[in-house]
Amino acid sequence: MTKDRKLNGVGGWLGFFIFSLIITLLLNLYISFDDINSSIGYLGTISLILLFIYYIGSIGYNAYAIYVLTSKKNNAVSVAKMFLVLMFASNFIGILFSTLTNTDLTPGPRNLLYCLIWFLYLTYSKRVINTYPIKSRITKCFDEITFFIILALSVVVSLLAFSVDVAHAFNNDIQIASPIALPDRLIGKYSVYRPFINSSLQKEVKLEFDSDTPLNAYFVPSETDWENFKFGKEFNTYTGCSFKNQRLGLIDCNVTSGGVIIENPTLETATYVIK
Repeated sequence: MTKDRKLNGVGGWLGFFIFSLIITLLLNLYISFDDINSSIGYLGTISLILLFIYYIGSIGYNAYAIYVLTSKKNNAVSVAKMFLVLMFASNFIGILFSTLTNTDLTPGPRNLLYCLIWFLYLTYSKRVINTYPIKSRITKCFDEITFFIILALSVVVSLLAFSVDVAHAFNNDIQIASPIALPDRLIGKYSVYRPFINSSLQKEVKLEFDSDTPLNAYFVPSETDWENFKFGKEFNTYTGCSFKNQRLGLIDCNVTSGGVIIENPTLETATYVIK
């Protein structure tokens, strides 16, 4: 028996991959509960229903991939690859929309790399080839239909959330002194930048927060400071115009340019209101 033939069964890196899928499943359960809960009052009813269906489908496909891999089903490799494609697509869409709305989504690129590495592993691994022989592999019609439905839901939900974010971004162009309350949310360990309306004159801006999770806020003179902040570099702020780890806060500052950085330093999704 050759060394390649010994690489058979659910073990080694294949076992580690399945273990990572189990961890992903548990994380998705937590994230979905937190995301749906924090989206109440932020997204409309139809958007919430679609978000719920998307998470049910995504988590179900995740569990399905674990089952077919451990059971050595003929469709195991195709299901696992389609789940990785779903994961890659949802993260790529998230990164694309976050770029358009100036939201920092640092975990996204790592997730893309995870999907790419394991997709290549499932394609070229000798253990995978020996455990799931290529000649006996199949792709079920049900698997493909479910895949495309979940993929479509990912795009639709992201577009709906993006439309809400764009509306908030326009409102937050610091007319923030407006008495209208602007609800928003921010995923744990993420940050967002809201630019002020350009003006050559100094003006007073008031920013009042009411959040269910402690937030950090910084008034910065330029978008360059936002870029420095994202990459962990030193950045400038207007003197006395910031606060950290507060659920309620009020900043009264004289500004001429730049914007406000809102950071969620916790692991929880923050739902907050700008008044």
